[in-house]
Amino acid sequence: MNVCMIVPDLDRIGGYEKQAWGLSVFCRNHGVEVGILTTRGQGGVERECRQGIPVHRFLPRQTKGFFSDLRIGYALCRFLLGEGRKARIVHAHVVTRTTLLGLFIARLFGRKSIIKIATEGDISSIAAGSRLGKTLLIFFLSCAARIVCLSSSISREMTALGISEDKLFLSSNGVDISAFFPADAVVRKQKKQLLEIDAETVVLFVGRFEHRKGVDLLVEAWPAVVGQCPGACLVLVGDGAEYAAMARMVARGEHSAGILFRGSQNNVRDYMQAADVFVVPSRREGNPNVLLEACACGLAIAATDIGGIADVVAEGKDALLVPANESARLGQAIVKIIEDRQLRARLGERARRKAVEEFSFDVVGNRYLEQYRILMR
Repeated sequence: MNVCMIVPDLDRIGGYEKQAWGLSVFCRNHGVEVGILTTRGQGGVERECRQGIPVHRFLPRQTKGFFSDLRIGYALCRFLLGEGRKARIVHAHVVTRTTLLGLFIARLFGRKSIIKIATEGDISSIAAGSRLGKTLLIFFLSCAARIVCLSSSISREMTALGISEDKLFLSSNGVDISAFFPADAVVRKQKKQLLEIDAETVVLFVGRFEHRKGVDLLVEAWPAVVGQCPGACLVLVGDGAEYAAMARMVARGEHSAGILFRGSQNNVRDYMQAADVFVVPSRREGNPNVLLEACACGLAIAATDIGGIADVVAEGKDALLVPANESARLGQAIVKIIEDRQLRARLGERARRKAVEEFSFDVVGNRYLEQYRILMR
């Protein structure tokens, strides 16, 4: 079995890149020949090998326009006729013009293909643009043998667009439970010292600073939280379009008490192991990696009750869930977790157990291997 992963911008630190790499490593460890097709790097190197996995940098960077699509299409054809000629399955890890073209070209060459829909509402928003755009989108998606839906809400979205249910494959992302694991009280204290966080209780957000992630709602809720829990500190890790504006707002004194901005970080696990509470305030999601990582670290979680989150954690069992866009309710949930140590411990234990039993790469990777086998029959 030979699988080609199409992963635009493999070197970017983001959700689908992490998932593509984790699944590639899992496949390699289970005897599947796998390679990654990605965009060209700065150095112009076309081939490299990472941990035994071939990485082919043949794809030009995507820009708008017909000639850009031609260049991408040529690169895909060149790969499938050359380096990737043994690939029987093409697995695209995100929806872009590049990957949609990949589905079409894979079909032309008689290869089975899979594409993942990562975020609720993304496909519907594209389809709503124009009748022609919707027609083309559905045509390209229908070239895929399987469409991976990261949440039940995404699955419903696909069927509403007329995609056959036979093509849909509902599966969560995976998490490396050996890399993300709970810290005891001693390790948590050490991590706080290492990261220079001087607080009794650490509330953590990790993600992109953009509207759909709801960081503004968390910052808005924070004054009420710190008013009831003065020993708490909110640590914000990540970057994005709204980062600078939010940092300036807090620096001016609005919602500022006990908030630390740490920017983009490679050592997310250290922050999770220093934290006591993890917050996911998103307005829209697919199946966020950081939520799975927080579960694996045994953190008590406060989150919004939306598609991809509610599929991972259940209200009152594995997390406290509140309606989206309600900052006051979010703040109340955070306070409840901070003040009730037994609740915090119970939520964390259940979250870790769920990560091990349902979301580890061993579990999720085997689901994909089974799909690959089905497609090869």
